[in-house]
Amino acid sequence: MLKRFSLLLLALPAACVVYLPSDYEDEAVTKPQTSSPRADVPLKPQTRLSEQPRLIRHRDLCLDVHGGNGRTVLLYECHGRANQQFAIRRDGTIRQGGKCLDVAGENAKAGAEVIAYACHGKKNQQWFVDGPYIRSKLNGLCLTGGRERSVMAECGDRSGQWFEY
Repeated sequence: MLKRFSLLLLALPAACVVYLPSDYEDEAVTKPQTSSPRADVPLKPQTRLSEQPRLIRHRDLCLDVHGGNGRTVLLYECHGRANQQFAIRRDGTIRQGGKCLDVAGENAKAGAEVIAYACHGKKNQQWFVDGPYIRSKLNGLCLTGGRERSVMAECGDRSGQWFEY
């Protein structure tokens, strides 16, 4: 009997489960990795992603091709119409209505505007996903959506940079 009891005591810790409070935050889990950009790694959609057009959300706003010129990319209230449907492609492009997200003028500096432009496949139209960030292969900077326009900026805790697909 004593032998069985000691075996039970040895097995008991292995069966224990630790429950953490609901407000527990582990920095390694909740913070995105901000590793240096890996321009050599193509855009790899996560398992829930596909090349089918979908909304790219930032909180309660969506990436949107807006304006009379059909080039301005900004954050706008989500409505799901065609101008908010983006296809994240395996070739590294992000397409909307036959155009690609494009760092205007191949400008590699922070602050460069992101527009919708005819697809040509150069590095200024190549993107990769890094956690919640969408980064450019041209410069490793993050797509940063705004209510007036979208630009490239250093990745961090900036508003307009964390996206859901």
